[in-house]
Amino acid sequence: LAVLSLSRMIDSSRRGLQVGFTVGLGFAMLENLQYILFSLVAEPTTAAVSYGLTSVLRGIGSIPGHAVWTGLSGYALGYVRARSMQPHQGGDTSPATWGLFDAQTGQALATATSAWVVQRDTWVRRVASTFGPAPPREVIPAVLVGIAGHALWNGSTVLLDVWLGGASLFTQAAVMIGWILFLVVLVLQAGRRLFGAALEDAFGPRNLF
Repeated sequence: LAVLSLSRMIDSSRRGLQVGFTVGLGFAMLENLQYILFSLVAEPTTAAVSYGLTSVLRGIGSIPGHAVWTGLSGYALGYVRARSMQPHQGGDTSPATWGLFDAQTGQALATATSAWVVQRDTWVRRVASTFGPAPPREVIPAVLVGIAGHALWNGSTVLLDVWLGGASLFTQAAVMIGWILFLVVLVLQAGRRLFGAALEDAFGPRNLF
């Protein structure tokens, strides 16, 4: 709903990802603050351990997770809006630019466009990814994928805890830590794939690496 309320700011899939990602980050920060504060007062005798685990686990998983799942809906909304606006766009859509010239020779030294291309290519190589399925480009499927991702993060750990109820404490800790690390890697790769899709939409299909 927060992303939808900002739909007037969204004119492309890339802008939609930016808005959705920011909304998800804001929500995650507020939610994490609540959980971390509760961990400090829930059990005084284990407050330090509880605080440490809660901060680390939610910091490395919950924050990027919320951003990615909400960014999915923003990306799809931006793609749909850009597609609906495309027939109405006309005229010269080339970006404005500035240039820096040598006063004596008149030779061009640098332009805003060339500087941006270098920055964008560096960002693409470091962050974006084409590995894995492309994110949905329709709003409802994107929202459903986001809900499923959030449910996988929350629900799988609960089910795993029930399934390991009879195991030793060491086994429970090892399996749970391994599973959480897997989920973190999955979320980070999903985010990289989402960035790659948004950049491909903005600058055309290309080899990102």
